[in-house]
Amino acid sequence: FRWSEVPKRKRQLTYVGIFATGVTATMNYKFRECIEIVGNPAQISNPNTLFWLRLLFGRTRSRWFGSLAELHVPVALRSPLYRAFAWKYGANLDEVRYPLDSFGTFQEFFCRSLREGARPIADVPDG
Repeated sequence: FRWSEVPKRKRQLTYVGIFATGVTATMNYKFRECIEIVGNPAQISNPNTLFWLRLLFGRTRSRWFGSLAELHVPVALRSPLYRAFAWKYGANLDEVRYPLDSFGTFQEFFCRSLREGARPIADVPDG
C-alpha cells in the first residue's frame, strides 16, 4: 500500500476528516475539563450534550451567519431579497437613502444609511 497511489481527492478528504476529528476531540476534552473545574450547576448528565449544544448554538453559529451576511449578492437578487427581509421584519424601505441595488451584501443592507430626517432625534431638555 502506497499513500501516493491513493487518489488526490480521497487523500484530501482523509486529511479533512482527521483534522475535524482532532478539533472535535480537543473541544470535547476541554468541555469535560471545564465541567471538572467549574462544576456542573446545570446538572448536565453527558458532557457531549453540552459540547454539541455549544457548537450548534454558540459562537460558531453566529460566525457562520456573519459570513453568510458578507457574501456578495447578485444584482438581480438584491431587490427581491431585501424587500422580502423588509416585509418579514417590518423594515420601512421608504427611509433608505440609496437604491436597493446598491447594497452588495446583506450586511451593507442591514447597516444602511437612512434619508435625512427619516428618524428625527427628540430634543432632550437640559437638566
